[in-house]
Amino acid sequence: MTRKRKRLEEELKKLIEKQEEVAARIRETQDQITEETNTEIHEMVHKANITPEQLAEILAAFKGSANPGNMSYTMADEEEKDHEN
Repeated sequence: MTRKRKRLEEELKKLIEKQEEVAARIRETQDQITEETNTEIHEMVHKANITPEQLAEILAAFKGSANPGNMSYTMADEEEKDHEN
C-alpha cells in the first residue's frame, strides 16, 4: 500500500467518524425540538383548560375541514358551565 493511499484511507476513516458524530447530534437536536414542541402544545392546551376529549374533537374538526363552530353541543355546554362557576 502506498503512503498516499494509506493517508487517504486514514482521512476517510476520520471523516466517517465525524459524520457519525454529526448524525448523532442531528438526531439529538431533532429529539429536543420534538420535546420542546410537545411542551408548547401541552402548555397551550393546559392554559386553554381543554380536556383531551375536547382537543380530539377540535383536531378532528380541523382535519375534516369542518367549521369548528359545528362542534358538538356538549363541548359548548361544558364551556358555558365553566364560565358560570
